[in-house]
Amino acid sequence: MVETPCWSKVKGRAAMYISGDINRIAQEALLDAVADPAFFVNSEYRYLAFNEAHRVAVRVLYGTEVAVGDSLLDTVMLEEDRRTAQANIDHALAGEVYRDASWYGTDGSRRLYSVTYCPARRDGVIIGVACVSVDATNLLQLNRVEEPGAKTES
Repeated sequence: MVETPCWSKVKGRAAMYISGDINRIAQEALLDAVADPAFFVNSEYRYLAFNEAHRVAVRVLYGTEVAVGDSLLDTVMLEEDRRTAQANIDHALAGEVYRDASWYGTDGSRRLYSVTYCPARRDGVIIGVACVSVDATNLLQLNRVEEPGAKTES
């Protein structure tokens, strides 16, 4: 059985345990029930599942399309973003439920995302990572958080 218990920590949802024999329609419905970008990668960073919001976000941020089986590392077009994503996923692959807020995207599309990375286990062995991203860019005006290196007017 594949377990992703950290879903309970995302948006207050009850814990969900996903069995390996769940059908594709149920997987897609579950992912698309999450309005924010959500995806699942295996230990080689290959997409096993993602929702429409994630597909759109990747297209907007990098101008690339994603497909099941593609490497997340190949779809993230900026080296710095790729390193950040890989390091964050590695925390979850090491067994840690990990949260990070980082900037992603090209100059014209930079967005601040708060992402939760949750290890998924089968029979106690970590086989991948479930991720849910929340676009926090619009909170900038409220909290006056600035992108590192951004110039401020005096």
